[in-house]
Amino acid sequence: MKNFSFLIYIFLVFSMIFSTNSCKKDDPGTPKLKLTEVKSIDGMSATSSGEITSEGESTILERGVCWSINNNPSVADSKTSDDIGIGTFSFTITGLIPATKYYVRAYAKNSEGFGYSNQITFVSDTISPLLTTFDVTNIAGTSASCGGNITNDGGTPVIARGVCWSTKRNPTVNDNKTSDGTGIGNFTSAITGLSSNSGYFLRAYATNKKGTGYGPEVLFGTVPAVLFNSGKIYGSVTDIDGNVYKTITIGTQEWMAENLRVVRYRNGDSIPEIVDEDKWSGVNNSGAYCNYYNNLGFSLVYGKLYNWYVVDDSRNLAPAGWHVPTDADWQILLNYSNSEVGDKLKEKGKIHWLESENSVPTNESGFSAVPGGYRYRNMGFEDLGYQGIYWSKTDKGSSLADIIVFFHDNVNVESNFFEYKVNGYSVRCVKD
Repeated sequence: MKNFSFLIYIFLVFSMIFSTNSCKKDDPGTPKLKLTEVKSIDGMSATSSGEITSEGESTILERGVCWSINNNPSVADSKTSDDIGIGTFSFTITGLIPATKYYVRAYAKNSEGFGYSNQITFVSDTISPLLTTFDVTNIAGTSASCGGNITNDGGTPVIARGVCWSTKRNPTVNDNKTSDGTGIGNFTSAITGLSSNSGYFLRAYATNKKGTGYGPEVLFGTVPAVLFNSGKIYGSVTDIDGNVYKTITIGTQEWMAENLRVVRYRNGDSIPEIVDEDKWSGVNNSGAYCNYYNNLGFSLVYGKLYNWYVVDDSRNLAPAGWHVPTDADWQILLNYSNSEVGDKLKEKGKIHWLESENSVPTNESGFSAVPGGYRYRNMGFEDLGYQGIYWSKTDKGSSLADIIVFFHDNVNVESNFFEYKVNGYSVRCVKD
């Protein structure tokens, strides 16, 4: 009898365990869903689609997809999420590693817990390599140094790498280039065969079986000078830092034919360089400069960008014997021609100014205005290639000062603008 009772006890225990496990395996309280497909697969992303067929015993609190390089991913792995209810859905999976196998499941959460869908596997595509471009250094008359860093081979080995350059934007390996080995990581490049007194666009490149990837474009000049000014008789002036600028006589005035690049006042005091956007916008009644995109290469062609407080500082920004122009100085220059004065003052050619049917720069004057863009007080850098904006020393009140604007698509110049003193614009100087 005792043995019979013991057997009944054991039977009841196993029945309870089985019932509990069965409930967990098919818990009606959690959401029910299915993953239908993963598509639009490339090296870095994919799109997943599915459907929540039942929200379970309470409202959906969260849903999405989760993925991993390991089997049966969960919300502890990479995931997307939103709080929309049942029905069909589509999510974009991002941050993938090229040429890698992934497991993906849809999930949904309610107050009872998480429900997971069936699992789908996919392999991300190979892509062209990902890389950065270093700043150009050791610039001489016909040579320079540069390089790059290949951060991802794109899923297949890098078989060629180097830098490429041209006098036109977005150079490719079909232009001038170096060949600097294979593989990922940092590399250096020796650039030769340059023309003196010229400006160049340069990018690092890396090639795998998928194709060629390029790093960000940088600018540099073999001698910081303005292009396309043949036939003009230029003088020169040197600032306190030793930068030499071309100068040109236009009517009764002598102007710099290049944008200012100085980083010290005439008395030798340094002008602060501010890189951080919040700090730049927070400057008040204090001078500061920057390079476009905080990249030194841009300043070699377009000069520095200065706020107006540098322009107005009593320590003087201009070289000895020169000054930052007032509205009156600018007006004399703009009277150079009674028509199309902007085109006659802008640098000739399409290397720096974006092409426009409404404007064909001739640089008849030799002034050689370039489209250096600007830094707006709290919105970053804008309009390189579109606008050349120059400070006037003329004050417009507590926070505003006059500017002169050259447009890529306008034959004239706007001289009736004023802007915030904390903005960063280009500077030209005129002789006393």
